[in-house]
Amino acid sequence: MDSFFQKKWNILKKINNPKGNLLFVDRGKYYQALILSIAVSAICKKNGLRPIILSDLKNESEITKIYKSLGFNYFVHGYSKNNLFILIYYSIISSFLSIYIFIVTKIKGFKWFINSFFIDDVPIGDLIYDLYIVQNKSYKKKNPNLLFFKDLFLSILRFYIVNFHIKKNKIKFIFCSTEFYSGNNGIAYRIAGIKGIKNLAAFHDSRDQLKIVRNSKHCFKFGPHSHFRNKEIKRVLKTTKFSKNQIEKFYLERKLFKTKNAVTVFTYKKANKNTKYTNKFIKKLKNRKKKIVIFSCHAFSDANHAFGIKFPFTNFYNHLKETIEYIVKNNDEKYLWVIKSHPNSKSKDFIEIKNLIKKFKTNKIVLCPENISTKKLIEISEGVITSKGTMALEAICEGKFAVSCGFVHYSNFDIVNECSTKKEYFKTIKNLDKISKPTKEKILKAKKILYILENDEINHEIINK
Repeated sequence: MDSFFQKKWNILKKINNPKGNLLFVDRGKYYQALILSIAVSAICKKNGLRPIILSDLKNESEITKIYKSLGFNYFVHGYSKNNLFILIYYSIISSFLSIYIFIVTKIKGFKWFINSFFIDDVPIGDLIYDLYIVQNKSYKKKNPNLLFFKDLFLSILRFYIVNFHIKKNKIKFIFCSTEFYSGNNGIAYRIAGIKGIKNLAAFHDSRDQLKIVRNSKHCFKFGPHSHFRNKEIKRVLKTTKFSKNQIEKFYLERKLFKTKNAVTVFTYKKANKNTKYTNKFIKKLKNRKKKIVIFSCHAFSDANHAFGIKFPFTNFYNHLKETIEYIVKNNDEKYLWVIKSHPNSKSKDFIEIKNLIKKFKTNKIVLCPENISTKKLIEISEGVITSKGTMALEAICEGKFAVSCGFVHYSNFDIVNECSTKKEYFKTIKNLDKISKPTKEKILKAKKILYILENDEINHEIINK
């Protein structure tokens, strides 16, 4: 590897009289550094732009050497002693603002912070909060603590430094490799969307396609990916005629794990392992002789606001906790709630759910063991409750009701009971008997949407076509 990058490959050709600057935001990973450098080189050549790399890495780091061997020569730094004056200046400003926002958050709560913290008209509260809850199970915390203050201060400082570089270098285009959290990428991508700077974020899908998604002024409310997919689903449903046989064939093959799924990728297969425990657990549930409702969890520490801030609860864990509290106090005795952990959350979330249910000592709620098939669960259930999961869409496909919270890519198609406020949500789960089962038309529409998503009928821009 060292000998390979000691050579000067110079894939980036010098552009005489560039029309402007492109900010390429480094992620500190070898794969992105190599592959995305090629994409950035092509964009710069096509648009006559000079690339500037924003990175926290030292000049002698291996990844920096990769960039230099490929012909990148212009770098700016986030946290760096090279920017000592800038660092000190913005550190002072960040300190005062952090103390003020910390106190306000202490009074008004995290929900206020997520929805209402802006700097220079750029909303970054959700990015900072999502970074905070990744650490030390902080999704369980009701009030801000020292860890939150640290993340708040460093994120505000990072915002000022990134924004400084964007303004100083008169950046006309921003290229990122992720839009989540309050690192250089998330902040630069958010600034670009709000300020109207041309931008794109690149990501790989399950079919080895390098796709891009663009940010815009209001995408933080809905999430760039889900907002784009939602618009594309509407377009495809309107312009494409699908035969019923085509849809049903896909749906059957997906259930048999014969499809390559663009959205759920390997999660669907992972969630439907038909282990020897599945049939035993299903039989146990049937013996309770109650109507079964599934609560499908998300991974608690994943980017909770990747689908935007249009979510009634502070985070996914909070959604589960408040739902359990409500069930214990108010819900009908004829329902049995089965809590299912997310297949990608590993055992850590499962243990948290187990401990949470234990606190309430109720017979209305059952924890679903790991590696129990979700297909089998849906079959014997009345319906599914989820924050923003695909399992809601799968439930409709099986003729069951589904309830979701906030915006997701299958929103506004009149197939799922979508709740935009807590009041609406708790009223809905209080009256589950009043929720109608989906009609044949809605079931077919849900299958079409699943077909569009999993077969990648979305008109993404693909770099490596």
